[in-house]
Amino acid sequence: MVGENTNRRFKVKDLFNGKILVQDWTIKKALFAAYVFLLVIVYITINIWVQNTQVQKRTNQTILKNYKADYTSKTAKLQFESKRGEVAAKLKELGSKLENPTQPAKTVKAENNY
Repeated sequence: MVGENTNRRFKVKDLFNGKILVQDWTIKKALFAAYVFLLVIVYITINIWVQNTQVQKRTNQTILKNYKADYTSKTAKLQFESKRGEVAAKLKELGSKLENPTQPAKTVKAENNY
């Protein structure tokens, strides 16, 4: 009888009456199936995490590209407006009485009283 239980083959009749669930080889295969199922769940979770990371990376790259374009345009505008002629034109628009210097700047030497 002992050898009879270990050499049993799969029968459809055992599947329908529930005896297949209590056999040793079924329990071993069920544990293996649970292990494979767990691995599949971990694999799917990691793939979803990687996809979310890639989407976030693309979003950040787009935002960074927009910031770089904005920075470049503002820098170009600032460089243009800081030219001497543009500053003088802005001052005239605002009604300022400042004029361009006619003489070069003088250097002032400090006296050392140590």
